[in-house]
Amino acid sequence: NAGRIEQVGRPTDVYRRPASTFVATFIGSPAMNLMPGSVTGQSNVATGGGSLAFNAADFVVETGRKVQVGVRPEDFHYTPPGVGEGGLAFDGEFVEELGATRLFHGLSNTVPLVVAVTAATTTAPQPGSRLIAEPDTVHLFDAETGKSLRKV
Repeated sequence: NAGRIEQVGRPTDVYRRPASTFVATFIGSPAMNLMPGSVTGQSNVATGGGSLAFNAADFVVETGRKVQVGVRPEDFHYTPPGVGEGGLAFDGEFVEELGATRLFHGLSNTVPLVVAVTAATTTAPQPGSRLIAEPDTVHLFDAETGKSLRKV
């Protein structure tokens, strides 16, 4: 990053545990989804489009802290309109066909997100859909510095 090494490690470790938003968006294609948020409880973070649970034991954060929330495209679970609750609102706009994978592009509130699903997923993304993520796949970064808030 501008001549600075941001993170050193095995590729899977760097991919799964990025040290910063720079690393999170540099490694992987498509890049990790990032959205502004705020910690609203011991293991909950709110974004403009809803809320996600995170593994509180993995992060050093306090309620009210402004963060950048990160989720890899393949770590989101797509739920069509009218099925399930919670997670993030997702208004699907279009599909990018990649063969074995389909990418759903859309918005959660005003934040653009990408969701990777298998080619066997025949549902097209629709307005009013939801995105869910397992707590272990939710990343938190400092809103100002972009550094991971994960415990070392």
